[in-house]
Amino acid sequence: MHRGGFNEHNSPTYTRVALVEAERVLKLVQDPSAREAAESLRQIAWQMIANSFHPVLSWRHHRSSEVTSTLCVD
Repeated sequence: MHRGGFNEHNSPTYTRVALVEAERVLKLVQDPSAREAAESLRQIAWQMIANSFHPVLSWRHHRSSEVTSTLCVD
């Protein structure tokens, strides 16, 4: 989570995966703290969808990438 959303925020693929898995936890898990966390993630996913909705489901999105090495060219 970064700045109130997922690291790969507004991604049509990853937001759906997060939503489906949060709902799976809510369906299968009885532990109250796990259910609370899953519900929080579910609400964040739906809020991201609502804030970025586009009729063809290709809303703007961002891949979270870090530079882990440097390329040196002589």
